Amino acid sequence: MSHSSTFLLFTLSLSLTGVVGFQPIASYHSLHLRPTSSCLHQHQRYTLGVRKGTVPMVVNMNLQSKDRNDISKTVWNQALSAFIAISLVFGQSHLEAKAAPPQTKVAPVQANNVAAEEKNSKIEEKVELFAEILKDIQNLYVEPVDLDKLTETGFNAMLSSLDPYTEFENVQAAQQMKVQTFGNYGGVGLVIAKPKNSKGEELPYINIMGAFEGYAFDAGLRAGDVLLSVNGKDVKDLPVDKVSELLKGDPGTSVKIRYSRPGIAEVQEQELKRRIVLLRDVPLGMMIGDEAEKIGYVKLQGFSSSAAAELAYVISQLQSKSPLNGLILDLRNNPGGLLTSAIKVSDLFIGEGKDIVTTRGRLIESNIASDTAKSELSQDENKVDKSLLTKSGQKSKTSSFETVYKAMPILIPAGNSRVAFHPPLLDPSTRLVVLVNKNTASASEIVAGALQDHDRAVIIGETTYGKGLVQQLQKIGKGGTQIKFTVGKYYTPSGRCIQSKTYKEAKNGFVGTEATAIAERKVFYTDNGRPVRDAGGIEPDIAMQPAQPGQLEKELEKRDTFFKFATEWQKKHVDDGEALAKGPLPVVTDEVYKEFQRYVEKEESEFEGPFDKSLELMQEALDQAGYGEAKNDVQSLQKHLSSLLMGEFDKNRKDIMKRLEIAIRQHYVPESYILSLSLADDEQVEKAYAIAKDGAQYQTVLGVTNKDASLTSRAN
Repeated sequence: MSHSSTFLLFTLSLSLTGVVGFQPIASYHSLHLRPTSSCLHQHQRYTLGVRKGTVPMVVNMNLQSKDRNDISKTVWNQALSAFIAISLVFGQSHLEAKAAPPQTKVAPVQANNVAAEEKNSKIEEKVELFAEILKDIQNLYVEPVDLDKLTETGFNAMLSSLDPYTEFENVQAAQQMKVQTFGNYGGVGLVIAKPKNSKGEELPYINIMGAFEGYAFDAGLRAGDVLLSVNGKDVKDLPVDKVSELLKGDPGTSVKIRYSRPGIAEVQEQELKRRIVLLRDVPLGMMIGDEAEKIGYVKLQGFSSSAAAELAYVISQLQSKSPLNGLILDLRNNPGGLLTSAIKVSDLFIGEGKDIVTTRGRLIESNIASDTAKSELSQDENKVDKSLLTKSGQKSKTSSFETVYKAMPILIPAGNSRVAFHPPLLDPSTRLVVLVNKNTASASEIVAGALQDHDRAVIIGETTYGKGLVQQLQKIGKGGTQIKFTVGKYYTPSGRCIQSKTYKEAKNGFVGTEATAIAERKVFYTDNGRPVRDAGGIEPDIAMQPAQPGQLEKELEKRDTFFKFATEWQKKHVDDGEALAKGPLPVVTDEVYKEFQRYVEKEESEFEGPFDKSLELMQEALDQAGYGEAKNDVQSLQKHLSSLLMGEFDKNRKDIMKRLEIAIRQHYVPESYILSLSLADDEQVEKAYAIAKDGAQYQTVLGVTNKDASLTSRAN
């Protein structure tokens, strides 16, 4: 049975099982999570070395259309059950972020009782000391203290001395981690933030920065609206996290909101029903370029428990009519996520039986290691190849584990029986190109590393972040808190660990970091014999630096100037704004761009350049040193730098116009359209498209010989 027919059979079987508890979403959206480099997202388009001004085709159920609004709704309404059920089939055995093999706590063997008692005694001694310090501070300190805050500070200080990824998570952080892991939460589907003034300071009111399709967007809310109250409570001076808590709640409950819209005097009111808001890992999938070339593009921005299911569905739709000649997988700015999701995503591209990743780490006591191996095998037997337990030293009481994950068959329910789906989903002859950058990390690097080591894809972009550590979550206490700690490292199929930094002994409570010297990095080899190095992230096969925004664009972005001008533009275009934003012609004409320049010069009169603070300090230092006469020179330099900064309106006109175009359209159109719009003139995407089209160049980069060429080529 073919891959497509197996997938369709599976999708058909889902309609009989009935997945409940989830509401359909019309399109994907981006979610800005709390920043972290641990294994736990920006995107955007117009065309790419293809027909300029045209809108790329977005994936749909057996059809393609240029009507993006209808497309997104059709796709995800029909595919929701497939997403959820496939994620169950693909497995959710490790639903805690960055999971390593599960560790089962077992009583130590008799021979180690003495050593165990000594360790426990030392731990108890430290706990008593910590408790005594807390008690004295609470009772004797000059001012009353917040015991919870003080304790949490102590926990974080202790754990931060180990590595940046080992940390204590309070109830709020644990809930956020749960959202990231499962990819959903109970709420209304709004992105909110406080706007900033020209100095970058937060203003007191709450702006709606985005509304998710299928949720608040369908109820009529738009970016640029100002949130006034939630369930009768004024939110003007509340912090964003408190307002977010008011909006979230149990699915099925309702929340009343009042808001104002630019250009409309009357206050708007809406009663929204809270639902399960699904956070998508795949925000965009589409065909790009000349239709005859059959080149697909997919953006993967996270690795929650449903990532593989979403990606499998999109790829199936892209190749539903005929096999793809090429596919671009965009992993740029993907910070990672679940280890198991990285393995299952790799299953879609790598041949059955091939290694995907190996995890190695430390276990306490040999009998615990043994039980861990059994637990891992029993929970994920289709992925674990073996579990090797080796003593780290004759005198040591610790053991290490090694678990090898391979691409293995997946059993798909089909009526009363199950059908075996054999990896890969993507035809092996389809040319695969992966885009990465310095923010591609952890789980993303597992996928990129496996594809590179097996010569399955050409990697384009920057060297990746270089996080080769595996974390595990463990619940502690009774209040919903948990600890996240490093338990091991992962290794790509060639045997390399891509961890780029080592963590030195902490000084003054802060852990030190040190990058591995190039001379110390070991060389490994891909299946085709291409050399690759460890200890420095995934180095691309074709290195390309991304286009960098100018200083003016960065300053305007930092102060929300694009968004604020778009809101002002919306006030003037109450009647025709939506039609213009949804139309085929650019919204930002020469006149609109001149208007934006005047807005920056007038409304941002207190605009501070990036060097103003430094120049002020220089003036103070000159006064103190008795060189006051040099202040005129500093002022002249400040004026010159300001002139250079504003001169970027002409120098970087194209880039600023593109960013302004996106800001205005964000007030009217769905996020999926904005994501595709941002790909316009993306040089890395254009290069990926060229490689995906050119079979000879593709094979040359991968070191494919003439003997092997027939395995990866197809006549166009």
